[in-house]
Amino acid sequence: MASLNLNFDAVIQKLDHQRLFQNLQTMLKGATFLNITGAATVSYFVWKTFKFANLYFLKSSKLYKYRAVKSPKGEAPWALITGSSDGIGKALAVELASKGFNIVVHGRTPSKIAKLAADLEAQYKIKTKTIALDTTDPVLSLDEPVLNAIGDIKITILINCVGGISIAAKRVYDPLVERTESEIDRVFSVNGRFMTQLIRILLPRMTEPGIIINVGSTSSYGLPWVQLYSAAKGYLNSLSIALNAEMYATGRDIEVMAVTPGSVAGTPGFKYAVGSFLPDTKMIAKSILDRIGSGQTVVSPYWVQGIQDTLFSLPGPQMYKRMVAKVMKNMKEVEDRDLAEQK
Repeated sequence: MASLNLNFDAVIQKLDHQRLFQNLQTMLKGATFLNITGAATVSYFVWKTFKFANLYFLKSSKLYKYRAVKSPKGEAPWALITGSSDGIGKALAVELASKGFNIVVHGRTPSKIAKLAADLEAQYKIKTKTIALDTTDPVLSLDEPVLNAIGDIKITILINCVGGISIAAKRVYDPLVERTESEIDRVFSVNGRFMTQLIRILLPRMTEPGIIINVGSTSSYGLPWVQLYSAAKGYLNSLSIALNAEMYATGRDIEVMAVTPGSVAGTPGFKYAVGSFLPDTKMIAKSILDRIGSGQTVVSPYWVQGIQDTLFSLPGPQMYKRMVAKVMKNMKEVEDRDLAEQK
């Protein structure tokens, strides 16, 4: 009987040791999983931080690649900027002219673009051409007026900067059901149709290497009351991605990219935007050109807005709706008050 009890106690002791060993194994596995998860999380954020720093602070612009191009006549390269009589477009024209590019100035008002062209020629000793076209006209034929304006030059840089709502609709912030048929056509024309037709016309007449920069907006995420503008900017991003791939597939050395700035101080399109970190047109223009050669097809050009874009993409659909509804409602109320005071 004593021997039986001894054997039983040994079995119990062995089982206790096995349970202890199994518990230790489970704890070690859990610790290993947590360690791996923690290391992976830290590594991800380190990689994201380096990627951000490389994009905005370490990687230099490849604008020089296009500045070195010679036009067929041996002249300096030509850059065509739509919407260059005001705002970001004008700042881009000045920035490129200061770097020696000849400039094709586009706008709606002949007197304004003629003055800018004359100023650029006088200050930077470059050549200019002008194109006066109304981008809000949804049935305007562009081939003849564009080709007559540029003549036999070849374009190295095409920047599609024209866009907005205020030039095409009576109100910036309006429910879709209150937009008129004409407003819908005009908003899509100025923010999508015009630049698409211009790319079609100019692509066969671009030098290689060449670059097309489509200036979009963070509104492409989808914002209430500016739904048409948001949709058009989303189209612009998709077109840029598809066309960039198409240039590669067809063997053409033409880069296509979209930049998505947020609000910019001092421009009509951002009249109701407020904030402590709003860049001005000069800063945004420089940031856009600094992103050339970044390896990104769609990119926020200014680093502060790059952070905002990252934060903007984190909330889920329900949180996103609540967040943007509150912000956009405040901006709509400011516009409503301004319009009421004008009556």
